[in-house]
Amino acid sequence: MRTIDAQADSTPVGEGCEPAARRWDRGLACFVSAVASPPALVALAAMMVAAAAPEAGAWKWASAYVLVAVFFPLGFLLWEYRRGTVSEIDIPARGERLLPQMVTIVCMVGAWALVRFGSAPTAMTDLGALFLLQSIAVFGITLRWKISVHTATAAGVGMVVWFLSGAVLPLIVGASAVIWSRTRLDRHTVGQTFAGAALGVVAFRLIM
Repeated sequence: MRTIDAQADSTPVGEGCEPAARRWDRGLACFVSAVASPPALVALAAMMVAAAAPEAGAWKWASAYVLVAVFFPLGFLLWEYRRGTVSEIDIPARGERLLPQMVTIVCMVGAWALVRFGSAPTAMTDLGALFLLQSIAVFGITLRWKISVHTATAAGVGMVVWFLSGAVLPLIVGASAVIWSRTRLDRHTVGQTFAGAALGVVAFRLIM
């Protein structure tokens, strides 16, 4: 049974009450949210860093990082979903987010330690520190308030793209699209999405 706290922090979607003309953009919002899911974006960022690194073995370290930082917590989330501990993969209820986020932090620590004390490129170590800091900050905020992990990750990865290529457009367009999709799906308020995006930018500036 879901807790009162969980119910209070999740917003009913109400898809069946929408006019047909409004449902097409809901499908687009679902697509954007799925493509820009935090696990997918973290994996993408690791691959981009590996592609830009001149050091030998960068792809090996990127693959090891993704295994520990992405697939381990994602596997735990899927297990929790199958058990019924979380109601949806997106975890719209704040009260259900805490345990998966704690597992994510543990995995992020392990992934960062793997690349930090191995022979991984410096940029890979910095990327690990970026997502570790962001995960800790998200967990601390989630104890009291619901913040968008989607927009935090999208903004952080957008900053990585800007850092690697000098192109700022992916940050602006990508973060804006994710902000729109999360509010369109009633997963977050506008304030929660903008707070997430700000967190992603600040975490990047502090680390990289």
